Amino acid sequence: MPSSAASMIVSNSQQAATDVTEPPIVIIGNGVTGMHAARELLRRKPTQPLVIFGEEPCQPYNRLKLSSLLAGKMHLAGVTTELAVNESSNVEQRYGYAVTRIDPAWRMVTDSSGKVLLYRKLILALGSLPHHQKIPGNTLNGVFNFHTLSDAEKLIARRMRSRRTLVIGGGLVGLEAACGMLQAHTEVAIIDHADRLLNRQLDVDGSKRLLDYIESLGIGVLLNSAVKIITGDDRVTGVELYNGHTIACDTVIIATGTLPNAGLAKESGIKTEKGIKVNDVMQTSVPDIYAIGECVEHHDRVQGLVEPGLEQAEIAVDHLCGGSSRYEGFVESTTLKALGVNVFSVGPMAEPASSPLVKNHTYSSASVYRSIRMRRYRLLGAVAIGDWPEQRRLREWISKERWIMPWQLWRFRASGKL
Repeated sequence: MPSSAASMIVSNSQQAATDVTEPPIVIIGNGVTGMHAARELLRRKPTQPLVIFGEEPCQPYNRLKLSSLLAGKMHLAGVTTELAVNESSNVEQRYGYAVTRIDPAWRMVTDSSGKVLLYRKLILALGSLPHHQKIPGNTLNGVFNFHTLSDAEKLIARRMRSRRTLVIGGGLVGLEAACGMLQAHTEVAIIDHADRLLNRQLDVDGSKRLLDYIESLGIGVLLNSAVKIITGDDRVTGVELYNGHTIACDTVIIATGTLPNAGLAKESGIKTEKGIKVNDVMQTSVPDIYAIGECVEHHDRVQGLVEPGLEQAEIAVDHLCGGSSRYEGFVESTTLKALGVNVFSVGPMAEPASSPLVKNHTYSSASVYRSIRMRRYRLLGAVAIGDWPEQRRLREWISKERWIMPWQLWRFRASGKL
């Protein structure tokens, strides 16, 4: 190693994580997936030197719980997560330090303080970034995202002063943000370019059922519409739509989805396309560097969900520890409870049937809507508005395309139970 590079490495006698005799495993990202990888690693190798970087200057937290925090259903303590360590643990957690550079050739990372650290293996758990639509006016005071703990705290402070909030985006994050803002009796509306809510998760009838419920809460919904410009001089005064209509508001929340956070990997020469490319053991194009979670592209798919990220974390750690397990993909599923009603989706329910052999079967009552999709008698997908106690079993059945007996199908049509 060149002497100039060696001189940059910071050692700390109190931190075994920087012991040059055994460089640590480094995890970049302390979200749910990164922390799960850390727990799995310490469970299997309790004395393994480990350094965890987190860009945000706060304790690790569960981003899935931010909607409950915004809605006032959970306190901050319920959102944050701790990594349990004992006296023999060699763990350093660097909150508020973003990794700015990875040098795969020298197995080094540089953080935002200028510290350079050697690693033995590297796990990228970089998560996702909010998809920023290039809408003129999106830098005005009163325009917010809903992606981080800081975003949630800003919206909690804002909702007490907001008279009318407009949420751009009718997906999962948009619905959660709208319901959270409604808690302060603010007038709230959602606008989306699609023809239905949760158009990537629900079938047409399920989305209509959800729309009826959302509107019953007092939230306005405007579909098949798009914002052309956010108006105002210094502060938001409204939005102008492409159809020429204007809507007055004092707060805009942009919730138009997320993108894999793959920029750091790309700058470091690691192969990326839609996300960071990985193989079945979660290795990137650089074998000593693994990637897991929302930043990952596996077999040309970016799943952007927590559950596959947790499984990917376990696969990566298993491989690091000499195991042979492999990631085989994940049947995409969604569960949403922040609205006060359970919304569940698994499998390809939002897409039109791929052939005449594929049919949907539905059960509906005053309190629930349930629909399943089958190819002949094999189960492909399911959606529900309202409780469905069989959700966990449905995921397993759909992943295996289980054969559903005619009497089970008859029972489902009559009672909604499989």
